[in-house]
Amino acid sequence: MELNLDEYKNKLQDIAVRAIKEKELEKMLFNVQQFWSIAFLTVAPYKDKQDFYILGNNEELITKLDDSLETISSILSSRYVEGIRSRVEKEKEDLRYFQELLDAWMICQKNWMYLEPIFSSSDIQKQLSSEYKRFHSVENQWKSTMKNALTKRSASHWAHNEKNQLQSFKKDNENLEKVQKALEDYLENKRQDFPRFFFLSNDELLEILSQAKEPQKIQPHLRKCFENINKLEFDSNIVSAMISGILFDKSLKLTNLNSRRRKS
Repeated sequence: MELNLDEYKNKLQDIAVRAIKEKELEKMLFNVQQFWSIAFLTVAPYKDKQDFYILGNNEELITKLDDSLETISSILSSRYVEGIRSRVEKEKEDLRYFQELLDAWMICQKNWMYLEPIFSSSDIQKQLSSEYKRFHSVENQWKSTMKNALTKRSASHWAHNEKNQLQSFKKDNENLEKVQKALEDYLENKRQDFPRFFFLSNDELLEILSQAKEPQKIQPHLRKCFENINKLEFDSNIVSAMISGILFDKSLKLTNLNSRRRKS
């Protein structure tokens, strides 16, 4: 029986090429896995609140995550991936989960940081008691999660071992959205009761409503609500006098004019 050496030569060449290409893909996968085995989250203290932490600047990590997913997609698109496909798909699944987790995590952080100073006010806590309870429940979970993140900052840990955390963040985000919606309705009602509040932003209005026991705090917002009132004078917490905006402006212009004359 005569052997066709060319046929075997072609098969051997094909096997050699496949082995080389698969080795290259394995190296690409190894580099991705190597990075994520030592990558970690940046966690920072939150203001001066004891035992409260937030995610710090993780932009570099997020960029690397996007790059890693592109590399994984490139590996999967290769015709030589079959020998390592299951490992590559597992890595993609973990990285996708970590990406989705980080997105939900940062949304939760953004919403919590917006609402935290608002619900630090005892006045707001009383006026929006049910919303405060909902917010406080989320806050307790946030505190616990971030203390956990402080001690377990490994990105690999959160990608592989915290598979329930994403659902937890999604639930927290839903609750914080409900709190924000209730807060917006509350502010809208206040504006309907006193239309001049429409001249104020939500943050400005909240600043006033959250400091109801300190009426002097409304001073920075007077001119937006009442064009001709520049300042109020108080006797304790009772208004004793109103300073006209027009008189204040004329006085300021006169002062500036006299100052320029003295310089000249």
